[in-house]
Amino acid sequence: MKEILSESHFSEKWKFYKINKFIMLSYFNILIKCLKSPKLLNPNVIVKDITELNPENLKLIGIKYIVFDKDNTLTITHGNKFYN
Repeated sequence: MKEILSESHFSEKWKFYKINKFIMLSYFNILIKCLKSPKLLNPNVIVKDITELNPENLKLIGIKYIVFDKDNTLTITHGNKFYN
């Protein structure tokens, strides 16, 4: 017996698709910007501890995105446990 899918099921699927499409386009746009201007990948802020980062202050100085170098920075190489 075929299951009849409700209208809300399609609505939820469509919402999920639109959100994922938006995220993928955002990543694509960031990638294009970085390829056009590699200096965007240079550190603008360097802190001793990640807890020193204040999102409001970063926003004030024009920083929209943050890239973290996980291996040997936040964790040991190929590890998932953060340094203390």
